Amino acid sequence: MAAAAGMACYGGDMFETGIAHAAGTHMIAASQNVSLGCEFYHATYYLAHDVLQQPFPATTGVVRVPQGPGLGFDIDEALVARYAIHSETLVLDRL
Repeated sequence: MAAAAGMACYGGDMFETGIAHAAGTHMIAASQNVSLGCEFYHATYYLAHDVLQQPFPATTGVVRVPQGPGLGFDIDEALVARYAIHSETLVLDRL
């Protein structure tokens, strides 16, 4: 909507895990009118452990778009299992 109105945008995310940071980074990079900068409250600022295997890359004020498959990061599945409240395996049959 902002692009259609010719308005510049500002990007960022709030208190989330590295998964949301990666998704937000891709969304900001794909949005042509995000030209006012961005900010990220990195998970390492407020979480004892993030669920990414590698820290979210941001150095000297620059956030880089992850280049790996999917969102570009590997998830620490053991850490997710450790903090999970409920876990369920779904099996989908092919139609």
